[in-house]
Amino acid sequence: MTGQAALTSLLMVIMVITGDYLSMAFATDRVQPSAAPNSWNIGKLTAAGVILGPGFLAFCARNPCRRKCKMHLDIGHLRTLCVVAIVFGG
Repeated sequence: MTGQAALTSLLMVIMVITGDYLSMAFATDRVQPSAAPNSWNIGKLTAAGVILGPGFLAFCARNPCRRKCKMHLDIGHLRTLCVVAIVFGG
């Protein structure tokens, strides 16, 4: 669309560090052990992923295109938009 990469290697490193920081921040919890093994309803989680995944993909693909065409943003602003969408979407 722009002839340039939307995400540079530096932006990818920043996203990895940000994602790791958020993962570590959410990793602390005060869970009590249960007597019986816990089970997850994987069917509902899979259904939610099937519904939300394509929606997020469409948003991440459409949003920069729309901003490029209608708002005439340059590549720097589009890169920032892509990184923010991926970091907050994750």
